[in-house]
Amino acid sequence: MEAKFRHQQYILFYSGLAVILFGVWGVIKVIASQLIAPINWTAVITNTNPNADAEAVSIFFNIVGYSILGIVCLFEILSRLFIGLSAIRESRGHKRNVFYLVFTVLYFVLNFYSGVSSLIQMAKGSYDYNIDPISHESIITVIIDLTSQLSLFLVFTASCQARWLRQAIRKKRALEKAASNDDIEEGIRVGT
Repeated sequence: MEAKFRHQQYILFYSGLAVILFGVWGVIKVIASQLIAPINWTAVITNTNPNADAEAVSIFFNIVGYSILGIVCLFEILSRLFIGLSAIRESRGHKRNVFYLVFTVLYFVLNFYSGVSSLIQMAKGSYDYNIDPISHESIITVIIDLTSQLSLFLVFTASCQARWLRQAIRKKRALEKAASNDDIEEGIRVGT
C-alpha cells in the first residue's frame, strides 16, 4: 500500500510539472500565432461596417484585442502555475488544498469544451488559423492539447488516490499501534 502511495505521489509530481509546462507552451503558441498571422482588424471592421474609419478603429481594436489576449495568456499561465505547483506541493507531503482540485476539474471541463469545439470547427473546415483544416500542424496541436488534458486528469486522479491511500495507511498504522499496545499490556499482565 505504501508503494502505491509513493507511485501516486510520483504521478502527481510529474503531472503537476506537465501542467506548468503545457501552460508555458500554450502562451508560446498564442504569441507565435499572433507573430506569424496577426489579426487584421482593418479587414474585419471594413467587412462589418464599410463606412467606419478603419484605421482609427483598427488602432483601438489592436489595443483592446491584444490587451484581452494578454489577460487571457496571463490567466492561462497563472491558473496552470497554481494547479501545477499545488500538485507538486501535495506530492511532497505539504499542505493539501482542496480548492486546487475543484479548480483543476473546472479547468479540465473548460479545456475539454474548447478542444471539442475546435475539433468540430476543424471537421467543418472553418478552422481559421491560416492552415489547412486537417494538416500536420492541426493534428500536432490536437495531440498536444489532448496530452495537456491528460496531465490535468492525472493531477486530479493521482491526488484523489494519494489522499485515499494516505488515509488508509494512517488507519493501518493506528490499528497496528493499538494492537502492539494491547500486546504490551497483555505481556505486562501475564508477567505479573
